Amino acid sequence: MLKIARKDTHANGETWTIQRVGDEWRMKVAKETMHLRDEMLGRATKLNQRASDIDFDLLDFYCIKPPAIWFYPHIAYVIARLAPRLAVPVVIHIPNQPLSREKAKNWLMSMSRAPWLLLRKPRKGDASRLGWIDEDGTLSSAGWVVTEQEAQALALAIEERYLHDLRFVYDEARSIQAAAQDYIATQHHYPIDVVDPECTKQYLDWYIPKVSNAMASIARMDDALSRHVVSLTLNRIAIDLTLIMTIELPYLRKWYFFYLLDSLTSLEGLRQGLSANQLQHKATAIWKEFLRDSFYHDRVETALQQIPSRVIREQLEQHISAEYSKLTPGLIDLLRTYRNTHHGYYLANEKAIKDLLAHSGEISNDLPDVAIGLWHYLLLDLIPNCQTSALLW
Repeated sequence: MLKIARKDTHANGETWTIQRVGDEWRMKVAKETMHLRDEMLGRATKLNQRASDIDFDLLDFYCIKPPAIWFYPHIAYVIARLAPRLAVPVVIHIPNQPLSREKAKNWLMSMSRAPWLLLRKPRKGDASRLGWIDEDGTLSSAGWVVTEQEAQALALAIEERYLHDLRFVYDEARSIQAAAQDYIATQHHYPIDVVDPECTKQYLDWYIPKVSNAMASIARMDDALSRHVVSLTLNRIAIDLTLIMTIELPYLRKWYFFYLLDSLTSLEGLRQGLSANQLQHKATAIWKEFLRDSFYHDRVETALQQIPSRVIREQLEQHISAEYSKLTPGLIDLLRTYRNTHHGYYLANEKAIKDLLAHSGEISNDLPDVAIGLWHYLLLDLIPNCQTSALLW
């Protein structure tokens, strides 16, 4: 399905070209999906659902993307695709030195020592002088001059970028007394050796064939509707995972994690051959099972242990197992209750409300990182073992 076609070395790193092996499978899936839509809707539909952008045709692009940004604050590689809807390669750029998200944040913050300085009262004929502030807080000699109007626009951009008030919501590490200019990231910081270019290359040499195998498993499904549902769900999980790893607001990271668990639950139902009605009755139990320490040791850890890079494998196992160890049965029940509040706080029973009232509201900011382990389980275990029979209602 996918192969690493080329590895080009240049001054700043390497560029890998990932190509699809043969295109007949893509055309077959596309035709069967269109026929399925026509049959279910009872009419001819000439247009594909291009607006959704999460069908089988884009699985490779979205599935190769997440590992680039798993290890905060580092970015291990950058991927690009010039024409996502065509059979063109995915291009991966692996820099010699990993990119730093915190350095980019410092660049935005450090246009002034504090955003309010950009809004000082202008003097006649004066302009605000801005300069680069290094990560250690020192101001470089190089600077530039902007007008007062431009400075005010920059200050507004900084203020909206960090959303100070929202950072307090569901954030265990922050109190209302925290300084307004405190931009310390709430995510787990990985050591830079985990994104050493050689580790990244070793991991991608292993990871890309695993994505290819998962895509092949989906393409082999006999039932067109099952295949379409799995394709949409897997892409949705990949997108949610990417958002979990890129968004720094704990509130949003945790909600996207809950969404990801919901999507995994539907795939697990398909794996078990459950009808939609059966899944509805078992969804809560399946959802909670993904968070149990026993599930980590039986399924997630088994998947992570297949990673060939020792540094990456050990860092992921250490961090993810630590988060699983915090998840007591009572906390898992509470997380499910929090998940249900997405529909509002008029919950199914009084006990749920009492549980919320009794809880501090603090949930580990690193809990969403469990999604990295679940993603490996998904590609290596869940997808290859999904049932291929027709969906049942």
